Amino acid sequence: MIDGCIAIHPRLPVSVIASMVQNRRGLYWLAVFLAVLILLIQPCVAAECPEFDQFFKEIDPTKKTWNDLYRLFTSYSSTCGNRAYAEGYSDFVAQSLAQYWDRFDELDSLTKRDPNFKHFVLRQIDGTDSEKDIKMMLNNARKRCPSAQSALCKEIEKAALSALKELEQYE
Repeated sequence: MIDGCIAIHPRLPVSVIASMVQNRRGLYWLAVFLAVLILLIQPCVAAECPEFDQFFKEIDPTKKTWNDLYRLFTSYSSTCGNRAYAEGYSDFVAQSLAQYWDRFDELDSLTKRDPNFKHFVLRQIDGTDSEKDIKMMLNNARKRCPSAQSALCKEIEKAALSALKELEQYE
């Protein structure tokens, strides 16, 4: 298995196909084999990154939600991880946690469902964010956090403090 995808020996399909096409029943099993193969391979085909302009429209926190970011994360995070795209993710996270805290329940729900998404979001909080946004998200995590979601808020607080230290190094 490679990155969650099944690796198939290159000669296996040829030998399987050759033995299956010898009779009518074999053709049925060939069709089943090909259908299963397609289902297994399809998630492994990486989505291409959208154009930058389209990407940043799709990641505008004034118009988009955590569900929108999650959709982008599941579609593009492994293929669109270069620095330019990473800045878009980082800006979305910082601005959302600073200015759109009323959407926090949605983030909490998604991170409970998919721990990889939580790690992805926390990695986006860094010294490239504006000091104003980092301080606002820190304040939100400390003072506006629902008690049932305190674990995530503590992780956001820790990441925000680390980002502030990172900013101090640049000054």
